[in-house]
Amino acid sequence: MAWVKYLAENGADVITPIPFDNGELVDIIPGEKGEWQALVCEQASGVLSEKLPMEKWDAPLIQTFGQAVGKMHNLARKYTPSAGMRRPEWFMGGNLFNRPELSQAWLKPKQAAILERIRNLPRGGDEYHMIHADLHFANFFVEPRTRTITLFDFDDCCYGWSVMDISIVLFDALVEYKGQDKDVFARHFMRNFLSGYKTENPIGVFWITQVPNFLKLLEINLYDEFSPHFNPEGGDPWINSFIPGRKRRIQDDLPYVDIDFEILAVVRPDAPVRLPGVQTEPKKVAPRIKPPVTSELRDTALITERAKTRPAWREVRAMLAVQMFTSGRLSADRAARLAGLSRVEFLLGLGFYKIFPLMDELRELEKRHE
Repeated sequence: MAWVKYLAENGADVITPIPFDNGELVDIIPGEKGEWQALVCEQASGVLSEKLPMEKWDAPLIQTFGQAVGKMHNLARKYTPSAGMRRPEWFMGGNLFNRPELSQAWLKPKQAAILERIRNLPRGGDEYHMIHADLHFANFFVEPRTRTITLFDFDDCCYGWSVMDISIVLFDALVEYKGQDKDVFARHFMRNFLSGYKTENPIGVFWITQVPNFLKLLEINLYDEFSPHFNPEGGDPWINSFIPGRKRRIQDDLPYVDIDFEILAVVRPDAPVRLPGVQTEPKKVAPRIKPPVTSELRDTALITERAKTRPAWREVRAMLAVQMFTSGRLSADRAARLAGLSRVEFLLGLGFYKIFPLMDELRELEKRHE
């Protein structure tokens, strides 16, 4: 609770601990079967976040959530625990990322391969510090009217990378989201979450590109834990949403979500981000006669810039896709898959090669985004 108190006193969007009469944040209550630990916090406003359908999470609310997490991480960088009060590392304590004893043998080599990549990540610098480590949608309150976020349940807090909390947020958002277009939703969610996050705490492209590894580790660990409890008739709704099709995706080494995190690290949000301390509303702009093309389409310049710096093997694959598309041997959809991009990203990226889509392709893109 000392860390939560530190966060609350420094303006983080967390519950505020209330000390007991003796000044302690935790009280010990004896019982017949042992001792109980008691703590008291101020009541948070709003509703449990998982009660608010993901379809109601608009861009400004997602950005506010990102700001809350970014503020917590920025303060965590500066936190020094009292002597003898240091929390465990992520691979020592009980948390979503640490499941050393898997019950299903076929998952062990999958988990080992991911852990090898993660353990080789640098642990020095500003990205490794105290994290929440359990930041799913049942562990914070949201007040949609005032766009207020309040984080709680820090029982699993430990030392880890900032991106671990970010990965849990996206992981659970995609389980909670009931639509079929999960990749599209993931882009929308992460684009706005990261835009809000970076107003409070800087994070580099390298760390954002590590999200798939942490998502896969979560997928393996949680599948091992919850698959025995899957019951499509009357079972837990979260488990029933997460488990279907999961085994095949893990067996086939498919990504938890198929989006380009390299692009998401630099793209613009869907709405202006409200900067900390700024209460004024953004200036109103007269509506255009025709709505602008949004989402991936307005990030053309960033996609083109990315094409200049991506690894050589990806560039060769992209060039092959462009050549086969322009010769008529592949459709736009097939060429995009070959290039490892969405259809929209592929068509926009053609400008980098001084090739432009046919007019019917452009009309179709505009029609999809009107």
